[in-house]
Amino acid sequence: MPFFISGWASAPTIDRVGHKTLARGLVIHPALGTGASRALKMLWTHDRHVVPVGIWIKAEPRLWGSGQYGLWVEGIVVDTEAGRDLQKLLAVQLLSFSVGMFLDTVSVEPWPGDPNREYLVIEKAELEEVSIVVEPACYEAVMTSARAITDKEMAKLLGRDLESAVKEFSKFTRELTGTASTLTPTEQRLADQLKAFKGILA
Repeated sequence: MPFFISGWASAPTIDRVGHKTLARGLVIHPALGTGASRALKMLWTHDRHVVPVGIWIKAEPRLWGSGQYGLWVEGIVVDTEAGRDLQKLLAVQLLSFSVGMFLDTVSVEPWPGDPNREYLVIEKAELEEVSIVVEPACYEAVMTSARAITDKEMAKLLGRDLESAVKEFSKFTRELTGTASTLTPTEQRLADQLKAFKGILA
């Protein structure tokens, strides 16, 4: 059964490796409707060698507090092999998020309260993927909601252009894993499932 998840993928705080990401400086490509190589990917622990565990349907800067912005995400964990394992975890606990990006512009700032330390400010970057993780670098990058949804709810969230969604998901899955141009059995099951939703929406 698919799961709807949401939460903060990034916050305007200094993470445990000394980085601070400015969400409004991120170039964000939507998961659907773009070229597969540039589509925002949903991965499990940044593992590019397995089929993505789901589809992001929203990723946007959102007011965090004190005039600063965090990165808010919403997505669906789908019925792939990796996705099913993740669904079992989500049924009993909320997890966290972590972002993967290509850096463009950075600066260095003094650490608050410690003149002998510095941290890196990521001012501009291209967001490549948002992963679901157990231990995030940014402790505020938390999943705030995870719930099982029905096929009808999933169809509504994805919108009416489901064939395009299947095509994009399958294409960037193959690019990530280096598989052949034909659909894998897992992708075919997902494609059949999504196409069936078209009847629900009609």
